[in-house]
Amino acid sequence: MKKFVCIYLSALIHAVALTAYAQEDAPAQQLLTAVTALDNARSIEELQEACNLFQRIHAVYPNDWASCYYQAYSNISLFFRNNAPDVKQKLIEEAEANINELKRMKNVSKEVRSEISTLNGYYYYAIMSVDPQRNGPRYASHVSSSYAEALKLNPQNPRAILLNAYFQRSLSAFMGETSASFESDKAKAKALYEQEDKTQVMPHWWVEIK
Repeated sequence: MKKFVCIYLSALIHAVALTAYAQEDAPAQQLLTAVTALDNARSIEELQEACNLFQRIHAVYPNDWASCYYQAYSNISLFFRNNAPDVKQKLIEEAEANINELKRMKNVSKEVRSEISTLNGYYYYAIMSVDPQRNGPRYASHVSSSYAEALKLNPQNPRAILLNAYFQRSLSAFMGETSASFESDKAKAKALYEQEDKTQVMPHWWVEIK
């Protein structure tokens, strides 16, 4: 009986230890390695490899925001670079699942929440890009409110400033107008982006949208 109790307690302690381990943030070096791979990715294959790295890290550390965030961002980036409808659908669904997971996470900083809101807006922008005439009226408010929330949380977020500038430009073009602040907003975003430390895990990506 004593032997059985000892085995049971040992198994219980091991299970608790594994749970505690899984709830920790991912090791910084693992994340930096994956972020560097993403930063250096030029082909779809390299981008997919980086995405797979984040997926594996997040599987071990399910409460880690960074691996979840970058997995979503990688999927959105792949979405824009793929033309097959079935592949695009799978990628955007995976990004949505990651973003919903990020929204449920607690104890993240205002800066991180600003990045999550920015990514949420970028996700809806991706959906709009497939069929602007149909999806534009349906999702435009989601894009706008996501960027507004991101800027409220961190007015100096270069990605929120940049993507909001692109979005406002597209809205103006749809109305047959010109976005007067686009160039100044983009220049402000670029200046803030250039000040960011690109050797850190915190998001520091930049996109050019035609």
